[in-house]
Amino acid sequence: MLQIRTEQVPALSTPPVEFRRQAAAHVRRHFPEAGAMDEVALDELIIGACVRAAGYGISTQQDVCKYLNLMFTFGRNFDTDPALPWVTPLLRSKSKAQGTLRINRLCRQALEHIEHARGLEATP
Repeated sequence: MLQIRTEQVPALSTPPVEFRRQAAAHVRRHFPEAGAMDEVALDELIIGACVRAAGYGISTQQDVCKYLNLMFTFGRNFDTDPALPWVTPLLRSKSKAQGTLRINRLCRQALEHIEHARGLEATP
């Protein structure tokens, strides 16, 4: 599993081509709007997502795919969207939580947000 530390990001021009292909296939399979994007635009979005995720300490391929899922679910700038005030604190947490723990917490919160928005949250 590839792991890129935040301080390594500037030294890397782009994430590995094979990962970008796999990520593109993943989002095309699960998100119709990705299917409407041309190859170059989607590749640029994936590269940008990798860089942004790495800035939050999220660097494994699996974790970056989760970040992409959130991006396609909540919008390209979900990490700074004022309409999603619960996102930024989780991503910028001062805790020593590693990237995997951080993205997993964010995904759990995202599922709760979606359930609440759909009126599907558990009732006491």
